[in-house]
Amino acid sequence: MHPFRFGTNIRDAADVAGFARWAEDAGYDSLLLPDHLGVRLSPFATLAAVAAATERVRVGTCVINVPFWNPALLAREVATLDVLSGGRVELGLGAGHMKSEFDMAGIPWQPFDERCARVESFVGNLDRLLAEAGGEDGAAGDDGAGDSRATGGGAPRRPPVLIGSSSDRLIRLAVRSAEILGHTGLRQVRGAKLGTFRVMSDDEYDERTGFVRAEAEAAGRSFGDIEHAVLLQHVEVTDDRTGTLRRLAEQFGDAGRAAEFGRTPLIAVGTVTQIVDQLLASRERHGFTYLTTHNPSAKELARLIPVLQDADPARA
Repeated sequence: MHPFRFGTNIRDAADVAGFARWAEDAGYDSLLLPDHLGVRLSPFATLAAVAAATERVRVGTCVINVPFWNPALLAREVATLDVLSGGRVELGLGAGHMKSEFDMAGIPWQPFDERCARVESFVGNLDRLLAEAGGEDGAAGDDGAGDSRATGGGAPRRPPVLIGSSSDRLIRLAVRSAEILGHTGLRQVRGAKLGTFRVMSDDEYDERTGFVRAEAEAAGRSFGDIEHAVLLQHVEVTDDRTGTLRRLAEQFGDAGRAAEFGRTPLIAVGTVTQIVDQLLASRERHGFTYLTTHNPSAKELARLIPVLQDADPARA
């Protein structure tokens, strides 16, 4: 199983470079941006600024809304960022889930299967698209460990790919074709407005983990060879775990499930010991070793990074 890695989203446009340097010093392994309209930061321009301000952290999309993009133009953005970052790109891909964003962009909203097909086609043609995007100048090579590195010659090489989804179809694609499976942990509420989500329960995660294991075996891969990423919706170190879970359940519009929030892998709340025990259990139970969170929880997760690294069986 992979060792723990840690990532955080960037949301504040005021001091991107300063936050990036803080996160790198705090032990984060990646800095990530989503691909949403209505968010002030566009992914590739911002990640180029992050790469210029840092030396070690990966710069990742989490995730690119593939149906927004022309495949050739998307590949050019990826290839360019890989050059500018010195081969530190981590390419997260998804099918999109907010119809309102498509409406804002004037892009036709396609049925889910058609959007998934766009992701499958892009992944299947990624090497060719990157080669075409690199042109004669080339971009990235291989450092011998599977990571892309800017070399100034040859065709751009494919960066590590993360596919994020809770759908069966994209999970199958991830276990066949990606290095990282991003577990979203949110499900559309049936009968509610599109984009209204609820947090998956621990039992649902058990079912999902069983499905992923079976699909990995069918694809001829080991479950442990795939890196499993989870987006922690909230991280908070507190002595009042019960009260904090109740408050979070109310914020999520799910006040009746406060106790269940304490069992989901998406919410990390409690004392340092309680959270570390929870995340170690999720690691063993669901394979979650790549822990990412939203920007508001970045400082709280940073407090846990050295403790989790010390407790990580893969680092023993």
